Amino acid sequence: PLNAWKETLALLCTFARKEEWNVLCDTLASRLLGVGDMLAATLCYICAGNIDKAVEIWSRNLRSEDGGKTYVDLLQDLMEKTITLALATGHKSFSASLSKLVENYAELLASQGLLKTAMEY
Repeated sequence: PLNAWKETLALLCTFARKEEWNVLCDTLASRLLGVGDMLAATLCYICAGNIDKAVEIWSRNLRSEDGGKTYVDLLQDLMEKTITLALATGHKSFSASLSKLVENYAELLASQGLLKTAMEY
């Protein structure tokens, strides 16, 4: 059952073979996302190394989690999480949607006069 996802993830950590790990975590994440458990799904996508799906979920919540923050601050937070995750997993290529997010962030930096920083993205 999906309400025992933590136990399922623990079992995967214990018994899944290395070559099965990403697929199994990704499958668990997809099922959790299907029932609307965004936080659990995000964690499982991170475990699976699926940056694109994790960022997709974070992007959906970009406006709904504001807590008084501006869109610029929320986008900055999202980019920090994305870059940290990409560096941790060693990803060098990204999906079109993730590339678009980086492009939007670079445009935002450029519009604020941070051209050198924008060019790094």
